[in-house]
Amino acid sequence: MSLEDQRDAFLSDFVTSDNMPSLVVTSLTTELASVTTAVITEKSDGEIMPKGYIIGSKPKKNKKPFKAGQEGDEAEKESKLAGAIADQLKDNLVYDEIGGDWYGQKNGLWSVVSEKRALRIIMQVLDRKQPFGYAISKLNNIKSFLMIYLLIDKWTNNRHLLPMANGVLNTQTMQLIEYSHKQRFNWQLPYAYDPDAKLDVIKRWLWEASGQDLESVNIIRAFFKMALVGGDIQKFLELIGGGGTGKSTLTRLLGGCPRIPTKI
Repeated sequence: MSLEDQRDAFLSDFVTSDNMPSLVVTSLTTELASVTTAVITEKSDGEIMPKGYIIGSKPKKNKKPFKAGQEGDEAEKESKLAGAIADQLKDNLVYDEIGGDWYGQKNGLWSVVSEKRALRIIMQVLDRKQPFGYAISKLNNIKSFLMIYLLIDKWTNNRHLLPMANGVLNTQTMQLIEYSHKQRFNWQLPYAYDPDAKLDVIKRWLWEASGQDLESVNIIRAFFKMALVGGDIQKFLELIGGGGTGKSTLTRLLGGCPRIPTKI
C-alpha cells in the first residue's frame, strides 16, 4: 500500500468511527514529494487537545562534494584572473626577485616604480575585467599572484645588444630591433640610432687634437667602440699631453668610463 493510501485509510477510520469524538482536521499538506503532515485536534469536555501525525517527511538534500574549479572556488578563479592580467602587463610591469622592487617600462627602459604605482597599473586592467567592483582583498591577492607570474631574476646582459632610445642595436649585424618583454634592459643610452648620421664635428676635433695623426685617431676610435660594446681583452687608454690639449674633452666623450689623472 502506498503512503498516500495509508494516509487516506487512517483519516477515514477516524472520521467514520462512532466511538470517537468529532474530529476537526485543521491542516493537511498532500504533497508527498516534499512533506505531508496532518494536524488533528480532538474536542472533548471543552478541551482542545492537539495531536499530530507525520505521514511524510522532507528528504534532506545531499551536499555536492567540493571539487576544485567549481563556482565558488575563489582561489582558483583569482589565479586564472591574475594569469590573464599578467599576459596583458608583461610588456609594462615586472617584479624583481633580487631587489624586491616593481619595475615599469617606458620607451624600452625599465625603472623602479613604487608599490602604489604598481597597484594602480594592475587596477587599470582589473577594472576592465571586474566592471562591477571588487574588494581590496581581491586586489591584494591578484598582486601576490602577479609577483610570481611577472617575476624576473635577471636583466638582459648581452654585450652585442646595445639599448638605444629608439630600439636595440645588434652591434654584430648593425641591425636595430624593437624592444620586447624577452629583452629587458634597466639601462639605456639616451640617443637614437641613425645609420646615416654623420659625426663630422667629433671627427674634425679628433683630427686636430691628435695633431692630424691618423694612427692615433684610429686607436681612439677603436677604444671608444670597445668601451661602448665590450670586448674580450682588458683595456685602458693613457692620454699624455699638456694642459688644453683635449684630454678632459676626450674623457667626457666616454661618459661613465672611470678615469684617473696621473703625474709624470
